[in-house]
Amino acid sequence: MPDSDENVSERPISPFKPLPEHLYDALVATIRATLGSEWGVVKRSQNLHVRQIRERLKSLRGAYMAGNPEIDQHGLHIEVWVDFAELDPSRADTVAVEVLDGLGAQEVLLLCRSYEEEGIRYRFASGTMDAGVIGSMRLVGPNARDIARLGRIGSGQTTGFSA
Repeated sequence: MPDSDENVSERPISPFKPLPEHLYDALVATIRATLGSEWGVVKRSQNLHVRQIRERLKSLRGAYMAGNPEIDQHGLHIEVWVDFAELDPSRADTVAVEVLDGLGAQEVLLLCRSYEEEGIRYRFASGTMDAGVIGSMRLVGPNARDIARLGRIGSGQTTGFSA
């Protein structure tokens, strides 16, 4: 793993690729059917999750917590401001994996990427065979928004403009 003081934009591209939404949903359902329906339900204090993610972000220059994380019936939701011009979908995937690494031990890590108007959303399932956390992380900021808009054009999603 690269030195923690290294800028995220300078890190090697992660070979990790997000799953299509239908496959992500099927795998989460299979994990819950196998490991129990409570797998992924946030049982630990929100403050512990937030503290773990904030600590991880301190080592990632160019990525910062934006706003306050939330926990609801769908899981943990966080926003991360990314502040470097070299952002592309592969770098965004690397940032997502690096941030989620802050949640601790991972035997399971599933990601599903979608492009939204204001950024790139990653639905995630992360944890061990005993416990996990499910939720979403949205990368925001001008560069993330630009990548999301380009991604929406390429994916056929509605963009709000036409050429």
